[in-house]
Amino acid sequence: MAMDGEDTRMNEVNSEHPARGGRGALMLALAALAIAITTAIAVWYVADATDRSLQEREATSRRVALAEEENGQLRRQISALTRRFDDDDALDRSLREELLGISERAALLEQAIKRVSENRMDSVSELRLNQAELLLSAGIERLGLFHDAVAAATALRLADSELARLEDPRYAGVRQTLAQEIAELDAVPKQAYGETLALLTELRVRLPQLPLRGASSLVTPAPAMGRFETLLRGLVRVRRVSPREAGMLGPLAADTLRAVVALDLLHAEEALRQQDATRYQALVGQARNTLAFGFDLDAASSGDVRQKLARVAAYKPVPWPMPGAALEQLVNLRHTRDVAHGIER
Repeated sequence: MAMDGEDTRMNEVNSEHPARGGRGALMLALAALAIAITTAIAVWYVADATDRSLQEREATSRRVALAEEENGQLRRQISALTRRFDDDDALDRSLREELLGISERAALLEQAIKRVSENRMDSVSELRLNQAELLLSAGIERLGLFHDAVAAATALRLADSELARLEDPRYAGVRQTLAQEIAELDAVPKQAYGETLALLTELRVRLPQLPLRGASSLVTPAPAMGRFETLLRGLVRVRRVSPREAGMLGPLAADTLRAVVALDLLHAEEALRQQDATRYQALVGQARNTLAFGFDLDAASSGDVRQKLARVAAYKPVPWPMPGAALEQLVNLRHTRDVAHGIER
């Protein structure tokens, strides 16, 4: 009985062993399948991850390229901005310098305006002073060059009117000196001076018309003479002459004498213009003596010449006044005023 029991248990064991072996194989197969599936999933996951990694790398590379391009553009923009900033900086420096220069010029302009405001003389007064000085200079030069006392006195009166329009008491002394100089110019005998110059010119013009001495005492031919004798006496005239008159016979000697008288009268006119009374009287006296010696001043045609010669000889040149003190006072006064204003500034 015991043996049967053991056999039965051994058969049960043997029958259970194949069943357990089949289940183990199945489990191994299932495990292998699971491993295979897991491996496939892992491989697929790795492949998918690798693919995504590659795609991400490409995308990253594109983004990097775009970023580098953007960085290049940014660098170029930064460089342009830097240059612009440098230019703006240089412009700012130049503008700053200009502003400094403008401020300096504004300060100078303010000082100039201040000086102008402090100056008592305005531009109209300066213009009138310049006009007065110019008129005084012109009148003095006119008197010195042409001895035109009328024009000189007119210029001095115009200068006095310009000073009077200033209404400044500082120029009262200049106006007093001007009044004295105008009075001296008005006292000059201008009419006698002009008439004497005209007479000297007229005498020089009439010299060729003056008859020689002794021409009226020529022997007149007798009316009963024949025609040939009358013609001969018209060509040859015979008269008595003194030894003094012998040197003046002939046209050449007469022309020379007239030239000498004309030269004396011309020099007398020059001496009259220069107000040289001594030389004028001497030259007029020489001309009168020469005319009285060589020409017949008692003839009817020479009466007017004799009277004009007497008037020329009787004229005594009056020294011309020499204005200029008023101009000197005006110049000194203006210079002193400018110096005083310069010290005040």
